[in-house]
Amino acid sequence: MTARPAVSAALTGLLILATALPARAQTGGPTLSDAVAKVQGGDFQGAVELLETLTAHQPENVGAWSLLGYAHLQLHELDASITAYETAAALPNPTPGVYINGALALARKGDLDRAFDWLEKAKATGRVDVTAIDADSAAAILRADSRYRSLFPSEAELADPFVEPVRVIREWDGEARGDQFGWIARNIGDVDGDGLADVVTSAPTHANGGPNAGRVYVYSSGTGALLWTADGRPGDQLGLGVEAAGDVDADGIPDVIAGAPGAGRAFVYSGRDGRVILTLEARQPGEWFGREVGDLGDVDGDGHADVIVGGPRDDAGGENAGRAYVFSGRTGEPILTLTGEGVGDQFGSSAGGAVSADGRVTLVVGAPNAGPLHRGAVYVYHDLSGEPAFVIRSDTTDAQLGAMFVSAVATWTGTEPPTSTPRTGPEAALRDWRVRAGSTSTRGRRASDCTR
Repeated sequence: MTARPAVSAALTGLLILATALPARAQTGGPTLSDAVAKVQGGDFQGAVELLETLTAHQPENVGAWSLLGYAHLQLHELDASITAYETAAALPNPTPGVYINGALALARKGDLDRAFDWLEKAKATGRVDVTAIDADSAAAILRADSRYRSLFPSEAELADPFVEPVRVIREWDGEARGDQFGWIARNIGDVDGDGLADVVTSAPTHANGGPNAGRVYVYSSGTGALLWTADGRPGDQLGLGVEAAGDVDADGIPDVIAGAPGAGRAFVYSGRDGRVILTLEARQPGEWFGREVGDLGDVDGDGHADVIVGGPRDDAGGENAGRAYVFSGRTGEPILTLTGEGVGDQFGSSAGGAVSADGRVTLVVGAPNAGPLHRGAVYVYHDLSGEPAFVIRSDTTDAQLGAMFVSAVATWTGTEPPTSTPRTGPEAALRDWRVRAGSTSTRGRRASDCTR
C-alpha cells in the first residue's frame, strides 16, 4: 500500500479551515472535501484542477482559495500559490492558516518583509501557534532573521500559558521538531497500579521508525515516568487516532488502541507493557482506516472490552461513503460493519460509544458530509442490528457535523456522578445517555448535546 504523506502542522490548520465551510458546491461539482482528499493522498495537481473549478463557481470560498494556495506551494508554483493566498486573505474572515501558509510561500519566494508581516497577522489573531512553522523547511529561510524570535512566546508566557489559574501537575515534552507530540492525549485508567489514572499521547509524524512513522507514549501520572512507547513504520502515522481501549485482554489493566491510517491498520496495545494484543486491518486499501479509533465497553458480553475503528474513505457505499467497524476484543474479528449512506459522506470520521450498567449498547458514528445539504450527520445505534435508532442532522448554520468528535456520555439519577464508568457498574443508577458531537457553525466551532 502506498503510504500517505504526513499531516504537517501547516496542513493541519488548512484542514481545520476547510471544515468551516460547506463541503459541496451548490452546482453539484467538485467539493472541498474532494480536494482535501487529493491533497492528503499527495495528488497536488489533481487538487489544483478540482480547486480551480470550485473557486470559479464559489469565488468567495476562503477555504478553497487557501487549499489551492497550499497545493500550488507543494508543486513549487510560488507565484500561483501567493496569488491564491492573497485572494483568500482579501475575503471576509480569513483564518490564521491563510496567513501562515501564505507567509511560507512568500518566504520561499524571497519576500521576507511580506512573509513576516503575514506571520504577525496570524499571531495577532490569537487563534494559532505561529511557532508551528518552525517544523517547515521554509523556516530555515526565516530563522536567520532577527524578527523570527519575536514570533515565539516569551519565557513569561511559556511559564504561565493559560487564561485561567492552572496548577500544572505533569508536563511532558516532544522528542523532535515536527513530531506533533501531543496530537491527542487521553486518560486511559491506571496501568501501573498506583491508583492514579495514567495518560496516553501520540506524535504521528515522529520519525524514529522512519519518515512519518509515528509514536505512541504512555506516561505515569503519579511519577511522570514514561512507561512504554510503540513505534510505527515509515508512512504509518501511528497515533493519528489514539484512545483508551478499556480492558481488551481481560487482565484487569486498561489497554490502548492506536490507528496507523497510512498503513490501513489499528493496533490494540497492552496497557501493562505495550505489547500488541490485536492488529486490525482495513478491508479496502486507502480507506484511511484507523484515522478514528475508540473504545466501546463490552458490547457482546464476553468479558472483553470491544473497540470501534473508522474508515471514512471506504467505497462500499459509494466513493468515500465511509465505514465504521466494531471489533471483538477477544478475537479481533468484526462484530458489526456499518456503511455510509452516500457518496462523499465520510461516515466513520468520528466514532465512539459505550455500554450502560444494565447492558444497553450505544454506538455513535459521524459522517461530516452526509445529508441533503452535505453539512453532516451523526448516527446513533442502540443495538448491533446495524439499523440506527435515530440520526442527528446538521442545521443550516453548521458544517461538518461529526467531523471532529462524537461521544456517548452517561447521565444518572441522584445528586452525585458515578465513581466508575458505566460498563464497570456505577454506584448511582444510570438513567440515560447523552450524545455529543462536534461541528463548525457560522459563528465558530460548536459542540452539540442531544439526549437519547
